[in-house]
Formats: sequence, C-alpha cells, structure tokens
Amino acid sequence: MAAFPNLGFAQSRAERTMTDHVLVTRDAAGIGNDSFDYLSLTETPGPVTTIYSGKCHFSRRGRDLLPHEFVEGDQELNRIDYILSIPLGSPRLLQADTVVIDASARSPNLVGKSMRLRAPRYQTHEVEDQYDVELRDDLG
Repeated sequence: MAAFPNLGFAQSRAERTMTDHVLVTRDAAGIGNDSFDYLSLTETPGPVTTIYSGKCHFSRRGRDLLPHEFVEGDQELNRIDYILSIPLGSPRLLQADTVVIDASARSPNLVGKSMRLRAPRYQTHEVEDQYDVELRDDLG
C-alpha cells in the first residue's frame, strides 16, 4: 500500500525508531520437503526462503504484557505477544513465517529468539508495516 504524500515525515520518523535487525524466513513447501532419518530418529527441515532481512522495531502489546499459558498437545507453553514493525513497502509477510531477531539494542534478551508471525495489523494511515508475532517458551 502506498503511503500518503503528507505522511512522509511520519514515515521517516517511524523508521528512525527501527534500531533492531530481523530475519524473516518462509518454509513454502511446509513439511512436504522435510526428511526423516529412521536410524537416528531425527527430522531435518527442508530449505527455507528469506523473505525480509533488515531493520525493524519490536514492542509489546499494551493489553497483553503478561505471558499467556496454554497447552498444545502434551506441552505446556508460555506465549508472549509482540508487535513487529518494518519499513512501509517491505515484502508482505504471511502467517506462520519465522521471525528471528539478529540484533536488538533495547531488548538484547530477544537476540537469537525465534518467533512466529500470527497476523498483519492494519491501520487507516500506515507509516510502517506492522505484524503480530508470538514468542513461545516450553514450560516443561
């Protein structure tokens, strides 16, 4: 979506807050190209495609500051919700893309963590692309 010409200042200001660096990848083939070794009982994921690598900004969702505990299968998990902001006009990210934080000055504890993209966020006057992402931690 193209930015409104009169929002150029707001767009450049939003990009100045993007001091983190992220790598977003997509496994387009899903599990169809994964391989399983029956002798060692290990699964090797197939190749992934890099969708976006560049500056970003992570923030916590205002109403969801506490982790959510939930059970998925037989695992007890913690889910922490974040908002990922990237420059307007970046490649469109899709649900279930993998987001890995490469560098973060404000949140060094997130560096190296892998998150899952949940959904895009929409605004009337966009000055940046925003997405809901989640960090899952095993409680077991």
